[in-house]
Amino acid sequence: MEPSQGDEFMLVSTTARIPAFLRFIGAIKDPGGVVESFLGPRKQFYLALKSCCQPILILAHSQILNCVDTTGTHPDSPTLFPASSMATALDHPFYPPDLDPIGYAANTMSIIALLGTFAVAVAGVIGFSSAVLKAAKPNISQIDKILVGWFVFSGCIHFILEGYFVYNHKTMPRRLDLLGQMWKEYAKADSRYMTMEPFVLCMETITAFAWGPLCYTIAWMIVSESPHRHPIQIIVSMGQFYGDILYYATSIMEEMYHGRSYARPETVYYWGYFIFLNAFWIVIPVCKEPILAKPMAFI
Repeated sequence: MEPSQGDEFMLVSTTARIPAFLRFIGAIKDPGGVVESFLGPRKQFYLALKSCCQPILILAHSQILNCVDTTGTHPDSPTLFPASSMATALDHPFYPPDLDPIGYAANTMSIIALLGTFAVAVAGVIGFSSAVLKAAKPNISQIDKILVGWFVFSGCIHFILEGYFVYNHKTMPRRLDLLGQMWKEYAKADSRYMTMEPFVLCMETITAFAWGPLCYTIAWMIVSESPHRHPIQIIVSMGQFYGDILYYATSIMEEMYHGRSYARPETVYYWGYFIFLNAFWIVIPVCKEPILAKPMAFI
């Protein structure tokens, strides 16, 4: 926590007196000065007292010097160094560097292990849904087959991964389970996930517990050929599109207007994690809805 103006004034006032105090201790350490001449006939008593106390005085002198050095004030100068020069960067990989992720614990899994696990999970979800779909409805059209896979995949991302974040958002910086470490890896591209940022929390709550279950519902409706799939599909697709646009915009505008970036400067984090991974929920809803609207007279 940065010192207040009153704290800084008190520290300046205190450190301004330190050089004189150090000179006083130095005088006591040297019996040839003012103290010895003042004592006069009691010189022998003073020398005996000095021989007993000198180790304590030397220790006090060194401790005061150490204390002054750690506060950023030179013994010969009453000027307080700027607070920014004394501050040290917090030990975390997120941006901006002054971010304070409460209780942060470093990941124990490597980036390759985390990304590999995520890729295997995605392939598993798509493969499983494809196998079930082939057994349950072998004559389904290719477009509907792709859409079922897409909505099952989206449902897993929304309900499981993003739902995990919403449920654990207060303790995300210190979590070391698999999903917690995945979120901390992604947070290198958007550190708002480590600070309980209100917009991200609200957006992810809607995404996880509204769009997530509805994605599974739409997948079932496609398989069962329900005529109600289309209006619900449009609602979910527009929600995904709108949420993604706001997600991008709030981060970009924060950097434009306040100069505060939430992504690390490396290209992979901003363009790879932040832009690319989220772009699917803009590109796919925009591309698939016009195709599906052609045979639907009421859309």
